[in-house]
Amino acid sequence: MLFRIPAGITILKEGEVNPELYKLISGNCEVYTGYGTERESILGILSKGAYFGEIGFFSGKPSIYTVVAYTDVMLERIETAEFKKYVTEHYEDMLALMKNMTESMYNLRFNMELMAKDAEREKTAEAAAISDSQGIPEKSGDTGAVNSIVRNNDAYLREQLKKYNLMGMKSITFYTAKG
Repeated sequence: MLFRIPAGITILKEGEVNPELYKLISGNCEVYTGYGTERESILGILSKGAYFGEIGFFSGKPSIYTVVAYTDVMLERIETAEFKKYVTEHYEDMLALMKNMTESMYNLRFNMELMAKDAEREKTAEAAAISDSQGIPEKSGDTGAVNSIVRNNDAYLREQLKKYNLMGMKSITFYTAKG
């Protein structure tokens, strides 16, 4: 089914579950993380032929990004019930979608490694600050504070991931049918 969406409308919201897949037929959309918050960051701009909504569609999990219509857009909405027919009729598009998803997973792994390295640097800095504040000499051999912080690294990473607001709320999409 085709829908016309005016510029400025949020189509897909980060943290919401939306069980539909979308193909951008015309216009452009912006993709954000942290949209409308102090941690807002634009991830990219989608143009004709791009798909989005794959996370909710394929996994039933909350979206990890927000999609906003940058210009007036025309979208094709693909629902679960019609997906088998859609795959048969749009085989090349589905291969491109799978390639994009694979690249996204690779990039996610790379970004997770960067986040883990940043977390380790923060924890090392915290350990040094604790040592300094407690008057523990650098070469004392007492690594209790450092070991305590390293053991808490998993908790730190969980807290970092909570910042992405993956709450599993039901999606509220705004669009009007092409008529």
